[in-house]
Amino acid sequence: MSSPINRNKNNKLLSSEENNIRVVVGLDFGTTYTGFAYCHVSDEDNICSNDSWNGDVGQLKTNTVLQYDNEYNNVKLWGAPALAKKKSRRTRKQKNSENNKPIELFKLHLGDLLDEFKPKLPVDYKKAITDYLREIGKVIKETIDTRWPNIDYFENVLLVITVPAEFSDKAKAIMRICAFDAELIREKYSKNLQFTTEPEAAAIYCMSNLEGHDLTQAGTNFMIVDCGGGTVDLTTRDDPDFVYEVDIRDAAPILEQHVIDDDIRKTLDDDEWFSSQVDIISVPTRPIAAISRGAAIYGLSIRLNDLNNVENDECIISSRVLKYTYGISYCTKWKEGDPENRKKHGDLIEKFHRLAERGTKTDINREVTKYFAPVDCYQTQAKHKLYYTQAYDAEYCDEHGVNLLGELCIELPGSGLDRRLIFGLTFGNMEITATSKNERTGQRCNTTFKFNLEDKLDLVLR
Repeated sequence: MSSPINRNKNNKLLSSEENNIRVVVGLDFGTTYTGFAYCHVSDEDNICSNDSWNGDVGQLKTNTVLQYDNEYNNVKLWGAPALAKKKSRRTRKQKNSENNKPIELFKLHLGDLLDEFKPKLPVDYKKAITDYLREIGKVIKETIDTRWPNIDYFENVLLVITVPAEFSDKAKAIMRICAFDAELIREKYSKNLQFTTEPEAAAIYCMSNLEGHDLTQAGTNFMIVDCGGGTVDLTTRDDPDFVYEVDIRDAAPILEQHVIDDDIRKTLDDDEWFSSQVDIISVPTRPIAAISRGAAIYGLSIRLNDLNNVENDECIISSRVLKYTYGISYCTKWKEGDPENRKKHGDLIEKFHRLAERGTKTDINREVTKYFAPVDCYQTQAKHKLYYTQAYDAEYCDEHGVNLLGELCIELPGSGLDRRLIFGLTFGNMEITATSKNERTGQRCNTTFKFNLEDKLDLVLR
């Protein structure tokens, strides 16, 4: 007897990995504090926040801190127990006591900070991130096993990790490989790991938690202020004619002390920057757990969809605004007016071809497609370099501010020149995804994206 075909409510066929999701975990991996929330898909209204850490019960987060052995090979302590304690006179005299200082703030190495502002670490920051994720992963797996003994973590759990909104695609790729090395996922390209931004997760939680404010209603304007341990994030949803004015002295008086320049302070006072108030200021329940719980809600909204192609009407996040312009390098005929020094053999010139523009609002599953035809009958592979920039466009791939993100490699089965391919890139998701297929036969081609990282990270995207 054949097994039943599993489909979602849109009658869409689900793969075994996607159909088997039974538990969703939202992990708020913070700069200074970390926590997670979890929920069984059969009981979506019962999201639980973990409050037990190393035997200490009652805290919704623990410190993002590690303490290693003297050789920095193995983790001795993590979380709150790893914090430095006041040393006794005897301990201060010990030769190796200096080696036991806690390691913290290692997440900052994933951001765009200048090196001088990143903490000096005795270990590689990727090792620290991996080791910390491994330790908290043990707690996640233990918690799930205790609550639901029949759940297979790698088969039945969707993990959603939150990242800062400013994280680059490379930073998210590093987070994925660290999660894989920490044994949070079985395969490094597993769809059982998804990302969302910290501001998105906070907004999702507030929209579902603050009853009576109609935050989900069209035209509602609101701002989410997330005061974390290391950063303050502001997220707004507004209409074009709506202006936010906040009385900083009343709402957040501690911020005023940081305006230390007299000229700036005078300008702000003259412009009445401190004068107006927001009509309503609300604090959701369990604000400390807002991001992890919002991540869990996000995960619940996608767990029954095809995780390779989340539908807009299914996912709570339907679109995103691109922070970068993306493009590929392409060769075209050199013409009069083009720089002479850029002319290549065969009167060709290499230029930047824009695929997606910074500031564009794009659906999360909108795919940018391009066509490619082999130039040789026996060509076995096609390669495209993908670049990104904060500018709205570029002419050349080596101009200032244009950076290589990685290389897209497409395998070309068969032979002949009639193997025209359609390759597509999706930029609206948290991670760039790629597809390629033969235009005539519809046959899918193996597509690998090689990030431009020092460790040569390869991700099979689709």
